Amino acid sequence: ALELSRALQLQGLRPDRLTFSALLTAKASGWQESLQLVRGMWLHSLAPDDFAGNAALRAVGTQSMWMHALGLFTQLQHDALKDDALACEALVAACEASGQHSACAELLLQVDQCGKHALMEAM
Repeated sequence: ALELSRALQLQGLRPDRLTFSALLTAKASGWQESLQLVRGMWLHSLAPDDFAGNAALRAVGTQSMWMHALGLFTQLQHDALKDDALACEALVAACEASGQHSACAELLLQVDQCGKHALMEAM
């Protein structure tokens, strides 16, 4: 996915939000590449939308990388990711898989009703 993004740039094409979202959902080969694609969006002054943000959170969450998931979630919230149940569920899954229930619960309780709802459903 990163190679495709670079190839587009070499051709003089500027990837847009849709390009990055498609790469995140279809081509990202792992959590690290997902994070790099989100960083690429920020480098192109594109705020990840809910679709891209959730795809990256799922990729990070499936690998039990709870600290990366927390950091990404916080940054996405700052960039206007709505209180999205899918994002909250991905964060809860990452924390649960890593055994970090208290860290996840503490953050989610600060995130609005979405976090409280997702946390209650997951436990």
